[in-house]
Amino acid sequence: MDKALLLLLASGIVAVFAMLFMSGLIGPKRIKDAMRALNRWIDKDATLFFPVDPYKPVGTEVREGLRNFWPSSWRMRNSLRLYRLLLIVLLLAAIISLIVAALRR
Repeated sequence: MDKALLLLLASGIVAVFAMLFMSGLIGPKRIKDAMRALNRWIDKDATLFFPVDPYKPVGTEVREGLRNFWPSSWRMRNSLRLYRLLLIVLLLAAIISLIVAALRR
C-alpha cells in the first residue's frame, strides 16, 4: 500500500472514532454522559432558533422546537457563551499554529 493512502485511511478511521466519541456514542459511561449533556446544551439550550434535543424522538422535538422557535433571553445568553468559547478556541488554535510555523523556520 502507498504511504499516502495508508495515512489517509488511518486519519479517516481516527475521524470516525472522534465523531462517535464527541457524539457520546462510544466511550466510558461517565464521559458519554458528559458529552451528551454538552450536546444537549449546544443543540437545545444554546441555539437561538428552533432548539432540538438530539436524544429525543424527532417528531416530538420538531413540534416542541416550533413552539419555542423564537429566542429567549436564557438561550441568547447561552448562545453568547458558546460563541465566546468557540472564539477563544479558534484564537488559541491560530496562535499555536503561528508559533509552530515560526519555530519551523
